[in-house]
Amino acid sequence: HDDCVHLRAHTRACTRTRLSQINMSTESVFEILLTAEELGVAELLAMCEKHLMENLTVENAARFLDSAVQMKATMKPERRPSATKPGGSIPGGNDGSSSEGRALIERCLEFVEENAEAVVKTSGFLDLSKKAITHLVC
Repeated sequence: HDDCVHLRAHTRACTRTRLSQINMSTESVFEILLTAEELGVAELLAMCEKHLMENLTVENAARFLDSAVQMKATMKPERRPSATKPGGSIPGGNDGSSSEGRALIERCLEFVEENAEAVVKTSGFLDLSKKAITHLVC
């Protein structure tokens, strides 16, 4: 039993080290986020959300919002942390989406509202999906 506990601790330490070596970019972060969501890797989810929040700008806010809305729509309910880990560290809402997905959408919406005059002039705003537009107006 002690060997199993030691092995689990070692595995977690190695995983943390590997996660810290991931080089995220704004181009790849949503793909990484979706993979982390599918695999239920809470630490990687948090890293992705932090990266997105720290890199949110007028130029990418609409694109981030659109990607977050699309990601939430494509997540499989059985893979969502709220469906697999009730009461866990990633609680879900009534729609089964993770708190990370909702938090990112909410932060993007707040940013777009705060910077509306500049954001509406970006190409990302002009390319918003119907679902993202619905989030903006509802």
